[in-house]
This record gives sequence, C-alpha cells and structure tokens, in this order.
Amino acid sequence: MKIIDITTENDIVIKKGLNSSDDVLDFTAGLFFQDEGMKKVIFKSFKKREKISSTGVGNGIAIPHAICKQFPGVKAKLVVVPEGVPFNASDGKPVFLFVAIAANIDLQKNYLSLLSNVARIFANEGIIADILTAETPSRILKIVEDNCKV
Repeated sequence: MKIIDITTENDIVIKKGLNSSDDVLDFTAGLFFQDEGMKKVIFKSFKKREKISSTGVGNGIAIPHAICKQFPGVKAKLVVVPEGVPFNASDGKPVFLFVAIAANIDLQKNYLSLLSNVARIFANEGIIADILTAETPSRILKIVEDNCKV
C-alpha cells in the first residue's frame, strides 16, 4: 500500500499554532473523525504508541500511527506545522511534518505496508524542505507524488 494511493488534497493541512505533541495529536485525530468519541479513540491510540517510543523519526518528520478495531479501513493525514513542534524526535529537533496513519486492526498487512512506504519516501532529507516551502495542500501532494516515483 502506498500513501499516494490513499491521500488527497483534503488529507493535507498546513496548521499554525500547534505548540505541543498533544496539540498535534489531538488536532490530527480530529482530521480522521469529527465525532468526539472516535476522535478520543484515535487520540488515545496515538498516545499509547508514543509511550512505547516517539514516532518522531528525525529530520523534522514524525509518523504517529494508531491501530484499533473501531477504525474503518486504512487512512493517512499529513499535517504541516511551519514553526515546528517539540516531539521527542530521535534527533532532538522540532517536527514540522506529521504523517499520521490510522487503521483497522484487521488490516495490519496494509497498515505495515503503508508504514514502510511512508518511512521510505520521507527518508529523503530534501522532502521536508520542499514541503515547508509549499504554500498549498495541492503543492504538498505533488511533492509526495514526485517522491513516490523515486
């Protein structure tokens, strides 16, 4: 499974004013669900995963992910925070791009395939600089598409 196969402009948000990891995770959970109950389920799943170890992989990128039985399918959301957020990343630097993934527990194969695809694409250090200069979700999507071809 590839991120580009499940991501549209509507799944990409440029958001200022998120100051903490909880702010980012709460905001991102809300992108998956408007319903407060389901939003809480995703938020708690994100937090549970962060307690195991930070999903801040370095180079300004974090890949928070959640898996739960109530979630329909496999989805991804990209949140760009231009000013960066402290996120306990492996390199100790702020995170500017959050590639969040949520999946149903019965779709673990797709979920793991998507995690692998995201890690591979965003390992390119130049992608974060390109994304941070992009002014629209459509431009960010194009950058991701171009990096999927590499």
